[in-house]
Amino acid sequence: MKIRYLKKTKRFKPTVLAMGVFDGVHLGHLKILNETKRIAHRFGLTSSVLTFSPHPLETLKVKTVPPLLISLEQRLKILKKIGIDQVIIAKFTKNFSRKKPYDFIKELVLKKLNTKWIIVGSDYRFGRGGVGDKNLLKILSVKFKFKVIFIKPLVLEKRKVSSSLIRKLISEGRLIEASKYLGRHYNLAGKVVKGRCCGKLLGFATANLSVTPQLLLKGGVYVGWVLMGDKRKGAVINIGKRPTFGRKSKTIEVHIFGFNKNIYGKKIEVFFVRKLRKERKFKNKNELIQQIKKDVQKAKKILKKADKLLGR
Repeated sequence: MKIRYLKKTKRFKPTVLAMGVFDGVHLGHLKILNETKRIAHRFGLTSSVLTFSPHPLETLKVKTVPPLLISLEQRLKILKKIGIDQVIIAKFTKNFSRKKPYDFIKELVLKKLNTKWIIVGSDYRFGRGGVGDKNLLKILSVKFKFKVIFIKPLVLEKRKVSSSLIRKLISEGRLIEASKYLGRHYNLAGKVVKGRCCGKLLGFATANLSVTPQLLLKGGVYVGWVLMGDKRKGAVINIGKRPTFGRKSKTIEVHIFGFNKNIYGKKIEVFFVRKLRKERKFKNKNELIQQIKKDVQKAKKILKKADKLLGR
């Protein structure tokens, strides 16, 4: 997959273009992306995604900017796995946000990106103030002779699949439900940084994770998988302030089963399967150690059962 930057690239091959932030790249997004690939393959065109960074609402300084589900780096990784030919990244600046809908389509989408087909969700908005909509895109498609396909929202279990719904479920610790709409376990990617070695002192070495974007999960103990390159390991993840040790700053500590190598500075991905329990303060160190042992045993059973369900 080619990654191209809007300002730096001058020539594009004829393309089928999907447009949007695609935060989370959830199952609703997959409907749009799969149709983009299908049309591109059918007509011998390039399947492309035009995405934006930072989030448009962040640039527009809207009071309530939703925290991103995944970073741009994760977004690109998933789009590559899906099989998109190229991703075009547009830096969403204030000047960019002032483009009129007509100019956005004519000058950028059609002329510069050489777009022959546009594939978007039926509620997609574009141009200054978001005034460009489905009806205007239909009119412009007739005027400029390009094809447009509108994809209806995906509805699962009577709920519209959306990034906002998934954010809500994750923030409430309802990870199993969130995974149904994401199409995978919620995951975070980050760099292993130096911590205070509290886990090691307890006999459970942990990797302290520094992550972007903003953390959605509330404090607690979670069970999940850790991906390091092509290696996958089970893990217990603690998110919180370590009240037993009187800490105040929020941390992400990952205890990886059967692993004790030095991975400071390495990037890892953590996939959250489910929440085990809330974070709480223990009377003493020994009581905490006993609880961690129970957490590890329970987590291993959960992951073993999850693998059986997947036929692994």
